[in-house]
Amino acid sequence: MGQILADTTLEKAKRWAEESWADAVSSWSKRPAQDYAYRKHVVEPSLSKLITKLNLNPSSLVVEIGCGDGAHSIFWRQQLNNLGLDKVQIFGIDLHDPLIIKARENAECYKNISFEVADVNEVKTVKIIHDKLGIPDVIVAMFLLQDTPDLEGTLKMVKSCLKDRGHFIVVFVHPDFAMHLQQLGQVKVAAADKDVPDEYISPSGIVQWRFRGRYPIAQADKPPFYVPYFHRSLQDYYDALKIAGLTVIENTSLRPDMSMIREFEKKEVLPFVQSEWNIYWPMIVSEPSSILIHAIKE
Repeated sequence: MGQILADTTLEKAKRWAEESWADAVSSWSKRPAQDYAYRKHVVEPSLSKLITKLNLNPSSLVVEIGCGDGAHSIFWRQQLNNLGLDKVQIFGIDLHDPLIIKARENAECYKNISFEVADVNEVKTVKIIHDKLGIPDVIVAMFLLQDTPDLEGTLKMVKSCLKDRGHFIVVFVHPDFAMHLQQLGQVKVAAADKDVPDEYISPSGIVQWRFRGRYPIAQADKPPFYVPYFHRSLQDYYDALKIAGLTVIENTSLRPDMSMIREFEKKEVLPFVQSEWNIYWPMIVSEPSSILIHAIKE
């Protein structure tokens, strides 16, 4: 009976997340420049340094799960090209066909990068990757984990897909930042029901979520749109990775370089300055808003 309830809980939560994302896909594809500015100035500097330390070679394979419109896969393509690793294959998967179409359009001018519609929580996805391109040296998840109700299933997929001593590189919204937004009423907490409780912990001890809701994506000239969000503490993520057999070897809390703040203010670079619809300000410059974790498969 417990397993039936667990299956029902996850399936209902997945359906809710998919429906929430379906509502957001159009807005996500057209998301404002401030989202790209955030990634450029907060995420990519640390990620770029990490990429140089991975000791990849021309035969390596990098897979991005939950690749969306391909922005981060293209960033990896550019970084690897700069390192003389233009033959490294990059493969992105996402559940949403409109985003994969957009990713292919965005990557038209690059070689050795491809995209396919696939569900990161389905067993057949591992077979698709292995049969199509081989066993990945690196799996990347950029702002994916907080969107998925099945953290356990995602991490199992990563473990079974990666080669031994392969790298799992993940960035997600810092839980403390999300909690501050929730306290301000900006993260919309979803009401529990009999099938999807407030909190759900899997039989293996992995926290699937502490609560679920909708996370705001700020826009420059109008109210935010929302994407699904499943809250876990930072320790919950560390524990889940350990249970899944993925050992954390490095973590970096991400925030803008304070030396750049004055320049951002001069140029009015969102989301790093105050504006009518910038719901992230001033926390976006005063505390970590995301975290980068580097783990390896033992």
